[in-house]
Amino acid sequence: MTQDTSSPDPRKLKPAVIMAAEILGLLLEAIRQEFSAGRWGAFETAKGFLEGPCGRWVARAASSAREAADNDDEELNNRLRGAFLDLERAFRSVVRLMQEEKRCRRDEVCAGAQLASTSSHEQNLKDVRDVLNSIAPALMEPGLRQLQDLAEAPEPPEGSRVAHPAVRLAGLLLLDAGRRGASDVLVVPGSWCSLVQYRLSGVLVPIVELSLPYHRALAARCKVLAGLDMGARMRVQDGQTRAEEDCPRAIIRVLPTVHGERLDIHLEGPPKSIQVPRELGFSDQDLGRYQRRLEAQAGLIIHAGLSGTGKRTALLAALAHVSQQNRSAFALLSRPAQDIAGVSVTIAGQDRAALFRGILERKPDAIAVDDLSGQEIMREALAAAAGGILVLGSLPGDGAVAALRGLFDMGLAPDLLRRGLSAICAHRLPRRLCSCRKLAAPRPEELEALGVRAEASVGRPIGCPACLHTGFRGVTPLFELLVAGENLKPLLKADVPDKEWLKAAQADGMTPFRESLTKLVVEGATSYGEARRVGLGV
Repeated sequence: MTQDTSSPDPRKLKPAVIMAAEILGLLLEAIRQEFSAGRWGAFETAKGFLEGPCGRWVARAASSAREAADNDDEELNNRLRGAFLDLERAFRSVVRLMQEEKRCRRDEVCAGAQLASTSSHEQNLKDVRDVLNSIAPALMEPGLRQLQDLAEAPEPPEGSRVAHPAVRLAGLLLLDAGRRGASDVLVVPGSWCSLVQYRLSGVLVPIVELSLPYHRALAARCKVLAGLDMGARMRVQDGQTRAEEDCPRAIIRVLPTVHGERLDIHLEGPPKSIQVPRELGFSDQDLGRYQRRLEAQAGLIIHAGLSGTGKRTALLAALAHVSQQNRSAFALLSRPAQDIAGVSVTIAGQDRAALFRGILERKPDAIAVDDLSGQEIMREALAAAAGGILVLGSLPGDGAVAALRGLFDMGLAPDLLRRGLSAICAHRLPRRLCSCRKLAAPRPEELEALGVRAEASVGRPIGCPACLHTGFRGVTPLFELLVAGENLKPLLKADVPDKEWLKAAQADGMTPFRESLTKLVVEGATSYGEARRVGLGV
């Protein structure tokens, strides 16, 4: 078998990546020191960005390149690609910062200010540009390069009939984000530039920066796509684009800010069928416990979790399961959902409790309410559950025991809770490691936090083009299913500590999030850092 010599040896690229990171790091430190000495004027507006994302990108690139194993070509290549991506972002940011500083300092110099010379910085930037250009053919992703080049394309002259490059960029962003599985595209204007980010598996990933004039052109194009008022720049607006081939339909929301119009673009993927409980990701044990509660004649089942953790999906899956049992089912939802055969759906306004009482007059077997956060509607739901109706609902909360404490904080009567509450199903969505992951021995702090043996292995994110160099791809649903069983029910009193509730819930069969997250880390499904992000150790 002949060896492919078309791709350069990544070991020869590694020193160049490290050198570029070191030059950029020294440049950022020099600018910080000059700022501290008061030798920069208008740079005040960029201080937060320099100490925030720009500095983090350079530090992460240097660390990733140095830690890359020379004996593993695939890992080395992926790490260098990720480092190059961070260095490109940081380099373009500093170039734009220098351009903005030049523009702003003219007035200050005319006013007699003694400002630092930037000639040495410009030489350092030239050195970084030369290094990055030399390794770009081997490390740059064509898709991202196209977005970045388009974002820096010159604007057409005034009066020209040539379309602004932002017209094409708007379509490419939606197409690229959809192909990568992003749920949202955020375009956030700052004091001197605008940052475009994708939301991937719940986490924001920076993609490209725009000048503010370019940002205004992109905002105008997005307004056209969504049918919004072009002239209204100080008003909150939202609209929808049309679904086109290969390009998902998008909900575009515009919010005026002090630096311009912020764009929040939610991508609606292809319609998904309503799931059933067995498709949600429950363990075999929890699936059986959950379905027994779901098939009971009465009781309140609460789905608790932070925004975006799958509460509504689980609620609709439970409702679909109930509707298949020849039971009279109703739903009180804040926004429309896909039709579920046999379920009557009402869109709720302000007075949920009144609508709930109206549904009770129809003698339902089951009712689903997607927001039980008010005291009145929660009391109505518990009373209905205690009276012989199956009630399904959702509630903001971070853990089953925390949600239970929230019920008592609402001032609900303990006796009503003991009679009406059936179960609380808490949700979390840790990101799943991409297939480019690396298994390694746990660090000392990981051994202590996880409570595992030293010979265990844990997964570490690496990053590759498939996961946009984040190291993660997709999510793994986790559940904490607390049932009001024989051990917990007698303890449903406001003065009982949370630790006692947790102990009783575990005796009734609940697996706490800590245990589930530890298992995912040891299995290599997620990383220790991701487990901490979603609540390991809380």
